[in-house]
Amino acid sequence: MPILPDGQLAESVTPVNAKRRTSRFHEALLTAFASGATVGEAARQAGVSERTAQRWKANNADEVIATRRRMLDGLLDRVRNALPAALDRLETIAKDSEDESVAVRASLGIWDLFGRVSDRMQLEERLSALEGAAHEREKNGKGN
Repeated sequence: MPILPDGQLAESVTPVNAKRRTSRFHEALLTAFASGATVGEAARQAGVSERTAQRWKANNADEVIATRRRMLDGLLDRVRNALPAALDRLETIAKDSEDESVAVRASLGIWDLFGRVSDRMQLEERLSALEGAAHEREKNGKGN
């Protein structure tokens, strides 16, 4: 019989109590797995067995993915918001630095940033076109 974190046997817990008990470690496991923790790390953080953590992860995979996506979206928003100031700073250094090597590195930073943004835009355009074509095939009944 599986044992819950508080030592009770799982079979002796009613569904209402199981929900309450599960919620005690739900957030800890969700945060740990969404942050990239291993099963062992997540189990230790939540205070549950590795078997419980593994089973929880399998049963909540979609929620972990959605939470990870929200976390990454938040980080990306911060990066997007910081980019204009970073670009302004690099531009100022590239133009005004008396140290030629510093100016060159700043210029290369701008060029690298431009390349990454340009590549990303091209990939997004290509992906959008592919998704549109797939949607049209499905709509016209030509799924394969």
